[in-house]
Amino acid sequence: KELQQHNKRFHSFVKQQGNNSLVRRREIPECILLVTQRITKYPVLLERILHYTREETEEHTSLSKALALIREVIAAVDLRVSEYELHQRL
Repeated sequence: KELQQHNKRFHSFVKQQGNNSLVRRREIPECILLVTQRITKYPVLLERILHYTREETEEHTSLSKALALIREVIAAVDLRVSEYELHQRL
């Protein structure tokens, strides 16, 4: 909200996106929540695919790397969300 008040370009962007049918009139915090909720489902999907992929294959190696990377991304997102929530309380 503070950024919208002080940055006309950002305010214009938010207003424009509010009319976008893809966001279905959701506010920015709601969109962020959707992303953080959805991203937590990727490890489960990758683990299932990995379970049915033969270990000696290149695909298994790539899936293992992807799983490790998505877990890192989730940890980074969780950290940033926690920092944001702490900042909002202050």
